[in-house]
Amino acid sequence: MDPFNIVIKNGTEQLDLNIHPQEAGSYKIVYHGALVGEIFIGQGESWEAISANDLDAVTYSGYEYDETSGHADMLLKQELVQSIGGEIKKTTNR
Repeated sequence: MDPFNIVIKNGTEQLDLNIHPQEAGSYKIVYHGALVGEIFIGQGESWEAISANDLDAVTYSGYEYDETSGHADMLLKQELVQSIGGEIKKTTNR
């Protein structure tokens, strides 16, 4: 599957995210050209995430990671993770 874009709200802020599907059924989340993490469906159909800080940079060397972007902790908010997952599900019909 090709990368695609979604738009979600984080409070009053609108976030335009680029989603990169992975072979393992997970999705890399890119915001303004910076990798912010990876999202996947966990137990009970709930979405789970790993922030870019916790990803192995060598394994994901094809993705830029910018620690100064200010959004590295975006995927630590469970409500935001579920919102991103919901948009991915709507977009991919999965």
